[in-house]
Amino acid sequence: MGSEVFRFKRFQVNHGLSSMKIGVDSVLLGCWASFKGKRILDVGTGCGIIALILAQRFPEAIIEGIDIDPPSIEEAEKNFRESPWSSRLKSTLISFEEKVRNEKELYDMIISNPPYFRSGIVSPNSQREKARHQASLSVFTLLSEGVKLLKQGGKISVIIPTEFRDEILEKSFEHNILLNRECFVKNNEKGKEKRILMEFIKGVSNHENKEKKKSFLTLFKDGNPTPEYRKLSEDFYLKF
Repeated sequence: MGSEVFRFKRFQVNHGLSSMKIGVDSVLLGCWASFKGKRILDVGTGCGIIALILAQRFPEAIIEGIDIDPPSIEEAEKNFRESPWSSRLKSTLISFEEKVRNEKELYDMIISNPPYFRSGIVSPNSQREKARHQASLSVFTLLSEGVKLLKQGGKISVIIPTEFRDEILEKSFEHNILLNRECFVKNNEKGKEKRILMEFIKGVSNHENKEKKKSFLTLFKDGNPTPEYRKLSEDFYLKF
């Protein structure tokens, strides 16, 4: 497969080999996520785009991207190595479940554009898709297992289709990780909100979490990026 390169203002990303290509959802999530601390885990890193965005945004962060797809890890490693933040980026070929079992040090944030939700359905070639796109990794797994890897006050940030919101909120209550922020996203002013950026926080009660915020983002108006979309992504997209 030939090389495919996507250029941002301060780095470029090869994404011809990986299971996760450059997409709007991953860029949105990387730009929207909030972070305090030191260690970040990017689950299902693909070509490493989310990890690279976070490395640019948070100069003190140490970021590890994990994936079960060898070509993805190979490509992420190359992208990390060629970026300005190579000393703070690491890629590892490992499943999320194995990471949870074996990791000794806790993280301040887990972030993921869950592959199952990216596709919406499982391909007819399900075994291959399960291997390459981690179709079995859902946001429910990220919440139930990821909480074990988080420090108190640590966060899990994801982007999901809107129809899964209520089910995911119910799951978060079961695992002592509660909604902190959410942003409903639609492509244009006439469209419907089809996906949500969600941030969960560990070990904070509903009483303590009075500041949880709900916001809305429209990406395009009259065929042009909205001011809000430009502001969110202006440090990355060349056209912004």
